[in-house]
Amino acid sequence: METRDREELGDWTLNEKNLTLQIHDHRGSLQYEVDLEDCTSSHMVVSWIAQVAGKPYMSDRAVGSLVRKLDEILGLEPSFGGFGPERGPIDLKATMERRAKERADALAHLHVDPNGFTTIRP
Repeated sequence: METRDREELGDWTLNEKNLTLQIHDHRGSLQYEVDLEDCTSSHMVVSWIAQVAGKPYMSDRAVGSLVRKLDEILGLEPSFGGFGPERGPIDLKATMERRAKERADALAHLHVDPNGFTTIRP
């Protein structure tokens, strides 16, 4: 891992083979990865976010992108709760499958008209 320029990192991507979120530099070199199999409790999710935020080469954009990706994949609020008690540990694979179905269902209701306006159909 050579790159340490905060502006050279891309977005987080899911590696489904080993269940990690990965971030690469502009040359495609892996810079960091988060093991989703560790993300079964709110404590561990926050720990991973803190680890990434503590890296001097991680930009605010990269940290924010990680949080968005974790929410997309795990559903942070429904999976771990907000201000209530810990809801973990979660079943990672079942949660990922449920979230993927929810995203697909939501997309199925979107309609883009010829003018580029998006509406939600029932």
